[in-house]
Amino acid sequence: MPSWLDDSPVGITFAALFCIVFLRAQGTYWIGRAVTAGLLHTRVAAWMTSPRMTRAIEALNRWGLPVVTVSFLTIGFQTVVNAAAGLIRMSWLRYTLAMLVGCAAWAAIYATVGIAAFEASLALAARSPWALVAVLAVLLGVVVAVVLMRARSHGRKQSREQSADIETDIDSDTAAVGGHGDGRDHRDPPTRLHGGGFA
Repeated sequence: MPSWLDDSPVGITFAALFCIVFLRAQGTYWIGRAVTAGLLHTRVAAWMTSPRMTRAIEALNRWGLPVVTVSFLTIGFQTVVNAAAGLIRMSWLRYTLAMLVGCAAWAAIYATVGIAAFEASLALAARSPWALVAVLAVLLGVVVAVVLMRARSHGRKQSREQSADIETDIDSDTAAVGGHGDGRDHRDPPTRLHGGGFA
């Protein structure tokens, strides 16, 4: 996760990560479309014929759109699948709908526990379902704790800012009364005239 998002509220972190992965996935998809159209004749085109790309295309042909969504929960396979979707000219609308779900899942995981922790839990699931249940319970607790801590931190920050604003307003009001702290009106008294009245 980018360091500039470390102290951000979870909602802002999620939105920023969602935008990042959305743009990256769409860009990769359109690179695949460009290769198919013959617009790219570079090393990118050579990468499109690699064994990993072949496996991604086979997975898409066999399982369809769910592969796009699930790829966002993997490390390394996500980019290949998005490019493969463009390479086989998968319908942009159908691809994007499946991609949006994957982007949301990726951003939610990355904004809380991190994709590495999620991958570790999947690896553990292959060994013991009960161990996975325990890990998921711990991960859920960590997610809740992170969300609460960030919410409290954000609340404290807002409270400090409001307190600073109130102190600034009080200082401004005191200065407007004549620079005295007792709150009384210290304007010059009226001048007495010869006729017995006041100016």
